[in-house]
Amino acid sequence: MRNLLNGFLLINIKMKRKKILMFGILLLIVIMRFNFVFAQYQGSFGEDITIESGEGIDLSLSEMGANAYFRKPGSFVEINGNRFENIKDGWIQANEKGEITSARFFTDEKFGEYNFNGNLIKVPPNSEIAFFVIDGRNVFTGLPENTEIKNIKTTAEFEGKNLKFWKDNKQYDFSGNLNFRENGQIYINKKDSLEFKGIEIEKPGKEIDLFLDGKIHEESKNYISFGKNDFRFKNSDLDLVPLYLNKDFSYLKIGEGDKAFLPTRGSEIVIQKRDEFGLDPLLRAKLLSSSGIVYLINGKEGIALSGNKFFLSRESGGASFPLEFINQNSNEKILIDNSGRINVVKEIEEGIGRFQRVRYEYLTEESTEKLIGKEIVFGGLSEAEKTNSLQNLKNYWGNLNYETRESINKIEILSSKEFDDYYPFFKVFGAFPGAFASPTGTIVMRSGYESSLKHEAAHERHYDLGLIPGLSYGGEFNKKWDKTAGEYDKVISTKHGDYYKDASGEIILEPRHGYTSAYGGKNIHEDVATFVDYSNNPEFFKPLIDPTSEKYDKRYRQKLDLLYKYKFITDKEYYRILREAGVQ
Repeated sequence: MRNLLNGFLLINIKMKRKKILMFGILLLIVIMRFNFVFAQYQGSFGEDITIESGEGIDLSLSEMGANAYFRKPGSFVEINGNRFENIKDGWIQANEKGEITSARFFTDEKFGEYNFNGNLIKVPPNSEIAFFVIDGRNVFTGLPENTEIKNIKTTAEFEGKNLKFWKDNKQYDFSGNLNFRENGQIYINKKDSLEFKGIEIEKPGKEIDLFLDGKIHEESKNYISFGKNDFRFKNSDLDLVPLYLNKDFSYLKIGEGDKAFLPTRGSEIVIQKRDEFGLDPLLRAKLLSSSGIVYLINGKEGIALSGNKFFLSRESGGASFPLEFINQNSNEKILIDNSGRINVVKEIEEGIGRFQRVRYEYLTEESTEKLIGKEIVFGGLSEAEKTNSLQNLKNYWGNLNYETRESINKIEILSSKEFDDYYPFFKVFGAFPGAFASPTGTIVMRSGYESSLKHEAAHERHYDLGLIPGLSYGGEFNKKWDKTAGEYDKVISTKHGDYYKDASGEIILEPRHGYTSAYGGKNIHEDVATFVDYSNNPEFFKPLIDPTSEKYDKRYRQKLDLLYKYKFITDKEYYRILREAGVQ
């Protein structure tokens, strides 16, 4: 008898209230006889309940239900046929019907599969489970990563990071709070957050239904619907609801580590993924009220639809995606390509695009290297930053002449952190440049400073002609340039913030002394490079090289002639400057 009780205790309670007292007396006798407490019994049960437990379980029974405490690994408890095992320690509470009302326990080295009132979860080894019934809802908090959720039968909430749930034999990943109504409908609670299928939303202020069919759901006031190729978002209210879209949002091309921003109010949108037709994504937007708004911001393009009018912004930085954006209220269409071009057209008929097709080009490191013929190295950048830098690099590369291009061997584009980490000597001297050119033919720049390519490329061309870093002599070109420039240290004295003072103490904010800027008056290195910077701006040089102008200084024409002769600037740039100034 003792060995039998050490293995398990079977308590079958199928009694009326009148039999409770006799059963309690008999149970007390058994406990006292063998001097070992496997379960404690207090009072009577309101309804039938069956509990079975193995060794190492303490039971507390009352008319309100049962508490099971795990005191020893390898034990189990079974409540109305629902078995909980592979648990190291913790507790489970059930009501008089055998329904789990709360639980907190730790699993052992094995996977655990548990049924909480019809909601099945499978959790990894060595995990903590916390479950509570709150206002009739089954709430799972802080679920361990990679927990699987199946067969949801009740109102429920699942909270955790990198969780998985199954519906119609398909697995869906999510992080945050996923809620279910009694009919199985998924929704986002108004104070919750959720990351699901590439969208991120936090405290929307209202309940938003989630559908997995991509269809229109008129019965729902506010909803998101995911389909194979269609994404729908309806926000009928006038409270702004922001959505963030990341790389897992398959309906648009979004770079690694980037997020698009899609806040709406009083509107309805659909984004169509059209890869299978060889077309770019299409976003249709319909305002449901005169105060409705739709925004879409990704990379450097921002679009707003408000009051049936489009507003465009190009200030946000980063990489863009190609997109067609249709205002269903007025039938206007915006086309955006990933090169920063935006076209607005008016369609004659719904569904018929009577406009010239915009061709889109996605640049890669490999394709850009092939295009410019130089090695490109990135450091610490997101995919969007890379894409944007490549596009800028391609655009600015077209402003360089052949000889200048040939002076460049490699281009490095780094995040600000990596720039400062790799080249700490600038900090020592209190300098924080956006880019610099090495005598070895390498141009290094911070991401976002690609516009400095022409300036730094001029340094590389200068090195090829015999410039010695830190010195103003060496080579025929330098000797001729020095004759026009004079002695730099006698013209520019001290630096004060973003400007310089000349020898008389006057602040220099405009071209003077034959220099394009105060910065160009530092030395021959910057004098040459800043001249090249302005070579595509004829209006800048016009008063400086026109003999009839009050600002005329012959040194500007002399330096331009040298830059042209020694292949710093193109024929087109040189003759355009002369033609605009009327001195050709």
